[in-house]
Amino acid sequence: MSMIKEQAVQMIATLPDDNVAFLVEMIQRFMIPREVEDIQGEMATSHVIFMQELEAMRIKAKLYFPPDLEYEKILEEAIDEKYSSFG
Repeated sequence: MSMIKEQAVQMIATLPDDNVAFLVEMIQRFMIPREVEDIQGEMATSHVIFMQELEAMRIKAKLYFPPDLEYEKILEEAIDEKYSSFG
């Protein structure tokens, strides 16, 4: 057993039972069950794959538009046209 674990065991041995129960509850909250770790790993993997696919789609979609497209100007003109009657 490592030095830190031995120290922890000695400290726990001096605690009253109520405090030990509280400590065990806190330790359980920090420990992640294996099933949850597996699910989180799968989610992280699927997230990475999703982000890679999204980036590939973004690059592919960018090819459909001319490189000198001023989308901010087009957006501003469309907003002005739609909402000019309000102001």
